[in-house]
Amino acid sequence: MKRTLALILALALMLCVFAGCAAKQTPAADAAADAPASTETTDTPAAETPAEAKDVVIALCIPLSGASADAGRMAQDGAELAVNYINEHGGVAALGGAQLKLSVYDTTSDADQAKNVVERAITEDGVVAVIGCGTSALTLPSIPACEKAQIPLVTYSNSADLTNQGYQYIFSVSPTAVNVGSATPEFLSYLNNDAGYSFKKVAIIHEDSDNGNSVAEGYVSKAETYGLEIVYNESFQANLTDASSIATAIKNSGADVIMASCNVNDNMLLVNAMNAINFAPMWLGVSCWASFGEDMGEYANGMVANSNWNYKSSTILNNPEYVAITESFDTAYAYPMAEQSGSAFACVKLIADALELTGTYDTVALRDAISVNTFESMMQPGQIKFDENGINTLATVGVCQWQDGECVCVWPDDLAGAAFVNPADYIK
Repeated sequence: MKRTLALILALALMLCVFAGCAAKQTPAADAAADAPASTETTDTPAAETPAEAKDVVIALCIPLSGASADAGRMAQDGAELAVNYINEHGGVAALGGAQLKLSVYDTTSDADQAKNVVERAITEDGVVAVIGCGTSALTLPSIPACEKAQIPLVTYSNSADLTNQGYQYIFSVSPTAVNVGSATPEFLSYLNNDAGYSFKKVAIIHEDSDNGNSVAEGYVSKAETYGLEIVYNESFQANLTDASSIATAIKNSGADVIMASCNVNDNMLLVNAMNAINFAPMWLGVSCWASFGEDMGEYANGMVANSNWNYKSSTILNNPEYVAITESFDTAYAYPMAEQSGSAFACVKLIADALELTGTYDTVALRDAISVNTFESMMQPGQIKFDENGINTLATVGVCQWQDGECVCVWPDDLAGAAFVNPADYIK
């Protein structure tokens, strides 16, 4: 009996050894080295590829109801397109062709709920990463859970509070909110000094939120540098019901240009309030969302928006693969790929590319790969590289303009997909 038992144990041991050898025969490190997604790799070690591939679960925690629902749905569309695209192209090769799977949660546009669903995704779904949470206010309370679980949180939110507190597992693919705000006065300087325009008196209007305040900070920090006079600077509580008093106050300030930072609905309410009192200043900071162009119609023409991502930028237009992706999005969802959609696509692709480098489901290794490598990306200007705080140091703000129903990138020159049009040319 003992002899039989010993034989069984020996056979079991041999099978384990053979299984280990078989696993080692899969060249995970070679696959990682050959991965086209990264233009710069480090000595991050690749782990053994699992003997059997399993789904790679990524949590997508975004607002699908509440005030930010429209933005959340656009992000979901972009993330789903990315998952389908990667899976159709073989999945994660370094993990034996593992398929990506989204676990989608609705944050309900509520910070407490965002925190709760992120915690649930971590504890229940076996996720390797979290994408979320739609806005900076929703993302911020969700970070500690990811830090504790050592799960990378990849976001397109960009307020300073996300990346200035020493967190190790937060990564923002977008330009910082301050940089987004700073781009607007820089663009005005270009118009005034290089393009023959004269926009000097500035009104700053922004929602009282982490992102709105950060963008306004960027506006203010650069305005004086570029010879601009701030004649109005006020915040308001998001989700306005009446913008008439704000419109009147800005008109009375003598402003000839408005720098705005607010959600798309408030944007439209403010613009309509200006139109109602026959006040038509140069607008900067309106929305790139397709719904803005559709709802505003011809009144959108000439208006300018800052954008973290734009499908009519050189980053997209000069890359046939990216053009095909944006066209497939339009076909699948019946609207042009929006900033939230493109950014969410980039988040998914970043995670998949980092997995190719690690060849493991280990989340700490995934975090390390994200933090030290340079990745090809649809984000402007075509690559992503993070600093020690999780800030994308290569992220570039594009200034876009509504032209005949399309929001196209017009500045800076190396990103522009179209030339700037004088807003006065659209006034009939």
